Amino acid sequence: MKQHTVAELCDIFYETHRIPAGIFSADNVLIRLFSDFGENRLQMYLNDSAVILDHAEDQAVLMYDAGASCWCCIPEEGIRILLGPVQTGRNPSFRYEGIREYAPERFRDISLCLIRLLQGRDAVLKDETGSFVERRQAEHMFDAGEETISLNSYDEIFECVRTGDPGELESLLETGSYKDYLDQVIKDWDEAYTVYHFQLAKTYHAALGAGVPITELAQLVELYLRDLKQDSSLAAVKSGMRRMLYDFTRYVNQYSDSRYSPMVNMALMYIKEHIYETIEVKDIAAVCSAGVSTLQHRFRQETGLSLTESIRKRKAEKACYYLRYTAIPCGDIAYRMGYCSQSYFIRQFKLAMGITPAEYRSREGRLI
Repeated sequence: MKQHTVAELCDIFYETHRIPAGIFSADNVLIRLFSDFGENRLQMYLNDSAVILDHAEDQAVLMYDAGASCWCCIPEEGIRILLGPVQTGRNPSFRYEGIREYAPERFRDISLCLIRLLQGRDAVLKDETGSFVERRQAEHMFDAGEETISLNSYDEIFECVRTGDPGELESLLETGSYKDYLDQVIKDWDEAYTVYHFQLAKTYHAALGAGVPITELAQLVELYLRDLKQDSSLAAVKSGMRRMLYDFTRYVNQYSDSRYSPMVNMALMYIKEHIYETIEVKDIAAVCSAGVSTLQHRFRQETGLSLTESIRKRKAEKACYYLRYTAIPCGDIAYRMGYCSQSYFIRQFKLAMGITPAEYRSREGRLI
């Protein structure tokens, strides 16, 4: 197909769906971009697109980058078309503003429509989202070089993460040799920066091995990488390393709870997987193949909380992370957590935590 026809189709798709589209040469040089990116985001787009294009195949493929943005790469007669990025859910690690949000299935349908207009009705789209994100994350996480880091000596720390044992972790962090290593051995910011990346890699894989979903871990990894860019002091980086271990251990602890029946575990998993959305009890009941009253009775019997209380509590716990470790405004946190307004979020948070979000941030906000 002629290049100008490809450009016309990309233009139509951008105007219709507001999904950025780029046309690249065979050697990854941008020929034309359909988007409203400013100068700052354009460079970010070029950096991210290079990663996607380097992993592209000879057929159309759908995949995520390390920041959980979804893309579609389409090879076409000496050029490549890159559709995306899009956000496929309320994701705190999504770095592009002003781009419409799509469910993964919807983005896949839109991509396939463009592919078949270009290549015919029998064209197929290969979905690499699962394998690509894990491969890309592993590459990104181990850039520091495992053989150069003394942190390999502290396997008992990462075993606490893998087993989700916050009590033993706290003991090791307060009295073990890791404390001396962190406090006395790491002398400058550059060394701390390298060790931080390596510890994040080890902690990530310990939690992944314990069964925590990669989507959950990718969000946490992205937040810690973002924090590192903002931490300008040696003390701040070391503080971040301690918090990191506690947070990943807590995630493993949450996902390894086997006290409940399959029905209640399924309900809890649904809440975790949809924590950034508005959650309805009737939707949970449908997923659990149970009546609303039956599920509510069983859930309260086993957990001591109603479903509504549990949803409120878990959303508040997730919001606590942003209040404590980031400077994201309260209104933005309310939106990310699926609340319709800031005032409603504040009421729900106070019901769960006993204090307002502002009071929590003032009391628990990180010291750097």
